[in-house]
Formats: sequence, structure tokens, C-alpha cells
Amino acid sequence: MLRVSLTLANRSPSMFRTVLALSTVAALLSGCENEVGGLTEIPPVDRGYLDAVPMPLDEEPRFYFLAPTYAPAVSDDGQVLLWEWETGGDTFIWTEEGGLDWVTTTGAYFNSVHDISADGTKIIGSYGNYMNDEVTQAATWTEVDGWQKLGALPTTLNCPSQSSGYALTADGTEAGGLAWDGCNGQAFRWDSAGGMVPMESLGNGGNRASAMSDGGELLVGFAQGNFSRTPAVWYPDGTGEVLNMAFTGEFYGTNAAGTKAVGQLGSKAAIWDVEEGHTFLGNLGGPGESSSTARTFCGSDDAMVVGSDSFAGTVGAAWTESTGWVNLRELLEAHGVEFPANTRLFDAMACTPDRTHLVGHASVDDEIGSYVVVLPEGTLDDLFE
Repeated sequence: MLRVSLTLANRSPSMFRTVLALSTVAALLSGCENEVGGLTEIPPVDRGYLDAVPMPLDEEPRFYFLAPTYAPAVSDDGQVLLWEWETGGDTFIWTEEGGLDWVTTTGAYFNSVHDISADGTKIIGSYGNYMNDEVTQAATWTEVDGWQKLGALPTTLNCPSQSSGYALTADGTEAGGLAWDGCNGQAFRWDSAGGMVPMESLGNGGNRASAMSDGGELLVGFAQGNFSRTPAVWYPDGTGEVLNMAFTGEFYGTNAAGTKAVGQLGSKAAIWDVEEGHTFLGNLGGPGESSSTARTFCGSDDAMVVGSDSFAGTVGAAWTESTGWVNLRELLEAHGVEFPANTRLFDAMACTPDRTHLVGHASVDDEIGSYVVVLPEGTLDDLFE
């Protein structure tokens, strides 16, 4: 059974969701800026309101399309973190039961959010508006405390954007990201006791911690290698390492235990193991025909990896030992997911530990946005038998 939820965001704390035919998607946001509390905000634009159409849940796979949004993360229980680039940093949480719920704004269109805690109560990103003489810093948001800036390095000088938040531990008590050391990007680790602590500067500088394990055992991201970005990792004591300065690419995710990372090494998706080194996962095209990227582990057992492949213009991809590196849409269709006509999955960005929610980006009839695939528990179990 196919259910498509086309959701357009309304800048209001109240939930706005609609279930519409593809042909009825409204025009995208427009609006003018107002200064509120020292921040530049865009006022709500009346798109009209439609009461939510009931969507009874069942035991069949479902596909939801939410436009225009960016979806970087999902909590363990399926709360999808969304950010809308057209409205100045509006941030939302989507659930299948409740639809789309506006939670906050990052203060400016150039700020974004990147991660969410396992229970869905804390978000990390960047907050502030240097165009209004307010510095932008890495920050976390909760419903109780609102935005709390994490600070900057003492050597940041006069950089208007002083730090950016990218990663949280599962319980949200530790964070990682990028801070500016003068004009050089530095990976950082943060907790409430020690504040912002710079990690070892690796490679040719330009470092960033993009993801971290559930307990903070491993931070991963990139440094600058011999040619451009190169994969890098950091440990709790602040030390780090670059795999190979000649490798281009970066790490995008870790497993829960902090013993493995996924990303792109050279032009290939790869898993890196702290003890055993890296394993290439393959690509959809022949030699030289496409490049592949692993974005995240899908499932708590590390047995599935999802990401993207540049074959045929960039498509979502997945890997298991039994399937190898395959087209994600074809894999999902084989497990009962139906897609609207003219749907293209570009990638997969995040997945719940039980593999019931898969999140990424797609286009439907040339409109670009986020998607959520919801699977009954156990749907993909045959891949691991």
C-alpha cells in the first residue's frame, strides 16, 4: 500500500501537515524579513490550512515525502529531524503518528541542524546571526532550555561564525563539530564539565568532527590531505589520526560502539574498523563509471550500510554481506515499498537501530525534499539470514 505525505512547513509552533495528491503541491515559501530580538526572522506565509487526513497505521511499508526539507538525522524511536532551507532555519520534528511539528528556528538561513539525541529531546546545529552583529556558534536546543550556545575557542579571533555543531552522543551530553582557530578549522569535543576542547590538528588543517559514537568513544570527520578532504578520526584523549593523506573523502558516521566508521575513501564507499582497517563496499557502475559513499550504519548490528552512488546521476544505495552494494530503491521495492511515479532516491542519511525508519533525500515529479520509509519490524531480516 502506498501512502505519500507531502508536507509543506508553516512557521508556527503548531503542527501543520497535509496529505495531498502530487499535483496539488503549493508554491514554495516567499516572505520578507523582520528583525525580532536581534535575529532576522521571516514571518509566516499563509499557504492555507488543511486538516490532517487520518492515516491509520498498519503492517505494510509506507513512504512519505516532505518538501522542501533537509533530513540529517532520526532518533532511535523514529523522530525525524528536518530543516527547511527556504525560511531562515526553521527546524521540525516529524513522526508518523503526529506529522510535522515546528520546534524552533536557527536564527538565520545560513545556519542548519545536524543531529538529534537518541530520545529525540535534544538537537545540535548552529545558532546566531552575524549579519545582525550576533556571533554564530555551535548550539544545542531542547524544549525546556531553548538554544544554548557551546562557545568558541579562545583563538577564534573576530570570526563572525565561531563554531558549528554537528554531532551528539546518544544521551546528548557530549557534542562535536568544527571550531575556528584563527582561520583554520579545528575539530572539537564538548561537554558541560570541560566546555569546548580542541582535538588534535590533523593533516594540513581544515579539520571537522562530523559524527560521534553513542558513548563518545570515537569522533569522525575529515582533515585536509594531499589533495582535498581526507578521512580522519579522533579519540577521547584528544588524539587522532588520518588514514592516508593520499585518500580523498571523509567519514560520515560511526557504529554505536565507536569501533567502526563509514564514509568515502578515494571514490568508494567503505567501512573502517579501528582494529582491522578499511573494507571497500563497491559501486554500482563498472570501474571508473561511478563513485560511492557510505553515510551510516543501518541497524544496531552493523550488518547494513546505506548511502549513495553517482551511477546514473546519483541514487540511494545499500550494502549487506549477502547483497553487496545495490540500488536502494530496488532493494526497498523488493521488500514491499511502493513509490510514486517519477520518484528518485538520491541517498539515505539516517536509519533507526531496528531498521524500521530510513531517512534521506529524494525528488518526486522534480520537486526536491526529504523522504521517510517506514517498515514493519523485521521487514529486512531476510537479508541477514
